[in-house]
Amino acid sequence: ERLFSHVAIANEQLMLGEQEILKDKSLESGLVTIGASETALRLFLLNKLELFHHNYPHVRLQISNHSTPQAVQAVKEGAVDLAVVTTPLTVKKPLRSAVLMEFREILVGSQATVQNTKIKRLEDIRNEPLICLGKKSTTYSFYSKFFLEHDVVLEPDIEVETMDLILPLILNGLGIGFLPDLY
Repeated sequence: ERLFSHVAIANEQLMLGEQEILKDKSLESGLVTIGASETALRLFLLNKLELFHHNYPHVRLQISNHSTPQAVQAVKEGAVDLAVVTTPLTVKKPLRSAVLMEFREILVGSQATVQNTKIKRLEDIRNEPLICLGKKSTTYSFYSKFFLEHDVVLEPDIEVETMDLILPLILNGLGIGFLPDLY
């Protein structure tokens, strides 16, 4: 009887743990941690999260805003379950990547800027104040490479940390910038 009193408590805890794991597996409860770049969050993930939350209301979500390299590192370190980011991206095993959607970016300027600007070629951008994401972002790397492939050096006048700062700066006449056409 003395042994049973000790084993019964352990057995009850094991059964509770097993029930909790089964609930998590069936998405009746649990926590999903996601690292997301801002562009991926706004253009893709928000709509999917709305549907997921509707279908699995008892699963908690923890979302971290990261640059693409930071989000990939967070997956490697086990800090997040998955990352939704923008490309270009190279991941090494055991990680894998999948394209979830494609989008294009367009050059945007305020009405006053557009009326006074004569941009016909990529090199004409050098004559305009350019707003873009900072040097640590994948987007900056992409544009830097793209510009160099066309014999133009990317030299932004204003660098920002997050995509949501670009449009307000453009609308206030501080320059031109690239934004996703779905933005």
